[in-house]
Amino acid sequence: MIPQFDEKTKSLIGALQPRWTALRMENRRFSGLTGDSFTCASVLFVGQPSLLCGIDSSDFQGISWEYFRIRCDIVDESIYHAGDITLARKGGASELDHKLQWLFERPTLTLTEGTDEFWDSDRPDAKHYEFAYYNGLLISDPKGRGALRLTVINEPYFTMTGDFVFPSELS
Repeated sequence: MIPQFDEKTKSLIGALQPRWTALRMENRRFSGLTGDSFTCASVLFVGQPSLLCGIDSSDFQGISWEYFRIRCDIVDESIYHAGDITLARKGGASELDHKLQWLFERPTLTLTEGTDEFWDSDRPDAKHYEFAYYNGLLISDPKGRGALRLTVINEPYFTMTGDFVFPSELS
């Protein structure tokens, strides 16, 4: 196995104590919320500090991308424009806002891992390669009120999926 873990993202997520006020996405590749899921290219957790999770170098200028599936960094929240989508906000009035209030308290963050296998040819003696990397982020409420799993998938299109899990779905 060839480790391709982004140590900067690991250090950042391991030390982060978020105090967010909103969950936003830019329009690029945003599918809209369907049930408890969405797809997008990047997610911004607005607050102290603001955390950007993205899937390609257009979100992180001047950073070598290498084999990383997901990249996270502390950013200035003004990188997103007023026309972008605010999915939920702290103290908001929508049903989703109420279901996600745990996200704006002190959620727990954990990177998830994935692997890819490759062979250098179709011949019987082909070399086999297996890469291990961070493929997403699990944000959960320590009190069990919900979770948000962000996962980067590369088939059929390179996107990030967000899946909410609420207490009624946990049992």
